[in-house]
Amino acid sequence: MSSVWPGATTTLSGILIGGAITYVGQALNRRRESRRELYGDFAGECRVWFVSLLRVNYTVENHWENDKRLPHWDRANDMKATVFGLRTQVSLLATRPTIKAAELLERYLESLDKKIYEREHRPQAVSPISEDECKREFETPLKNFLDAADNELRIFRRVRGGSSVSGGAGLSG
Repeated sequence: MSSVWPGATTTLSGILIGGAITYVGQALNRRRESRRELYGDFAGECRVWFVSLLRVNYTVENHWENDKRLPHWDRANDMKATVFGLRTQVSLLATRPTIKAAELLERYLESLDKKIYEREHRPQAVSPISEDECKREFETPLKNFLDAADNELRIFRRVRGGSSVSGGAGLSG
């Protein structure tokens, strides 16, 4: 006569192991998804700050009166604070390459902010700022951040021929 215990023990062991594997997999997926959302928010808010700075630059270059220019500066400064907060979160969660890319992106925007401020207060000392040139310059640190985030999250894997195969919703594509 055979015992029921070996079958029950094996079944219970399978349930426990399967549950543990599922729990770990879901925890890793939640962690990746929350990072993906954070990185997407950071990139999006950087873009909003950039557009806000371009608007301020427009008001400076077209000699708008200070009271009409001030709301645009206020918006850009609000975005600066938002980006700083998000970049701090990125620094707490990300890997070194993603942190470095986020810092470079933020630094580019800060330098553009300073250039526009200098242009506003010392127009003879600072040459006009080209919107097209700013857009080209902005794309490099933004792309570097998105690439670093994609690499960290392992969303894309390279296949032969240089094309990408998506393993999920990526940040840049």
